[in-house]
Amino acid sequence: MNSTEMMIKAPQNNNKKLFKRSTKRLVFYSLMVTLPVLQVAIFYVYVNINSFLLAFKNYTSYFDAEFARFDNFQWAFEQLGRSGYMFKHSLINFASSLFLSLGLSIIFSYYLAKKFPMSGFFKTILFMPQILSSVVLVVLFRYIVCDVYMVIGEQLTGEVVQPLLDDTDTSGRTFGTLVFFHVWAGFGAQVLMFTGAMSGIDESVIEAAHLDGTSVMQEFFYITMPLIWHTFVTYFVTTMAGIFTNQMNIYTFFGDAGYNFATMGYYLFSTAKKADLFTPEVTNYSQLSALGLVLTFIVLPLTLGAKKLLTKFGPSVD
Repeated sequence: MNSTEMMIKAPQNNNKKLFKRSTKRLVFYSLMVTLPVLQVAIFYVYVNINSFLLAFKNYTSYFDAEFARFDNFQWAFEQLGRSGYMFKHSLINFASSLFLSLGLSIIFSYYLAKKFPMSGFFKTILFMPQILSSVVLVVLFRYIVCDVYMVIGEQLTGEVVQPLLDDTDTSGRTFGTLVFFHVWAGFGAQVLMFTGAMSGIDESVIEAAHLDGTSVMQEFFYITMPLIWHTFVTYFVTTMAGIFTNQMNIYTFFGDAGYNFATMGYYLFSTAKKADLFTPEVTNYSQLSALGLVLTFIVLPLTLGAKKLLTKFGPSVD
């Protein structure tokens, strides 16, 4: 083989190698992306579109449906009129998650980020609930606030003490305990999120502020908060968007016995579990879809408005 033939074949071999390499990369990329794309397409896009269409349907058989006009929405508005206490519970849970949990998580995150005394111990205690399954955590918490609480209370007072969790309680004691659990169980994730945001702040900015005589409190309000404000807005928006879908682990605690302190999220979940398309006495999926759309129309402008206001009037990094 002369030099001319070798020069001609060399580029051809290189092109074949590049083509094979590109093909392998394309196949690998397609395999990695196919499953997530299918999951989003089926469990998000299809489910949401089908839920919207379902609100305007009335099934006569498993495969046949007729246009229901606005009958399902009429039922949804009637149901909202009878759900004042569930609205109240949902709003109380939202307020506790947003103001109590959010405020404490930012303070503790700042404490951990500054590596103040015992920060490692607090980090372990706060993150421990995130390691356990929510069901296991509920079982342990229920044991503490019922059995352990009753034994200790009886020893201290000499009288029979009622447990803090009781599915027949209407005094607000059980609901308050559920709110406490919800705040405590989600505390670690919030601290982790805000601690991560604070650790991304450039150390040179902090050092320059200290050279100018900035105190710890001034650093928190004038440097840390403006620089993590986008994280705060994200958490605020996601919390507000879930006002009527958060069930506060009520089903995990009580199953179908938690209607005395139900939220809208618990009502939607427990009712959907028992729904039937063809039994008039039982709520069907079309009615629940209509109720879900009504709740969405209530939450959507509030969420978008809150995001716009927080972004516009929040602290500036400048």
